[in-house]
Amino acid sequence: MQELVRILREGQADGTFGEFRAEVMANAIQGAIGEYMLNPAVIRHIGLAAYTEELIRTFEKAVCRQ
Repeated sequence: MQELVRILREGQADGTFGEFRAEVMANAIQGAIGEYMLNPAVIRHIGLAAYTEELIRTFEKAVCRQ
């Protein structure tokens, strides 16, 4: 998770990302990935490609400077 925190902080430092706690966002991103891998109910209802696309859209809105 430290690598993800580092990436998020670098994005904040260079102005790509907005203001948020990098540790919290990294945890949320990892949690969303883990939820798909470990939850058969999600896997049955949402394909990997659709889940991935939705996560990307969601987290882009959450982290990118507007």
